[in-house]
Amino acid sequence: MFVPKRLKEWKPEHMKGVPQRRCHWCASGPHRMYDLTVVLEAPMRYHFCKPACIEAWKEHRHDPVVVTWLRAPAGVRAEILKLPRNGGCA
Repeated sequence: MFVPKRLKEWKPEHMKGVPQRRCHWCASGPHRMYDLTVVLEAPMRYHFCKPACIEAWKEHRHDPVVVTWLRAPAGVRAEILKLPRNGGCA
């Protein structure tokens, strides 16, 4: 009996979405991948939400404090930025 591939590899509705990423610089998002600008710097791929983020990243990416901050995953950085003491709302 023939079974279509979409029925063989069934996923729940909430898992059928478009791939999403956070902005590498400001950690906003998650945004759909096709809305983000991608900068390829072998072997890394960086995703940015707006040109201002790209310019700020190019200017400050080699600063030691920034390098340490950017080593944390974007989701962790977004949670830290939401804390009330950092100007976000809990």
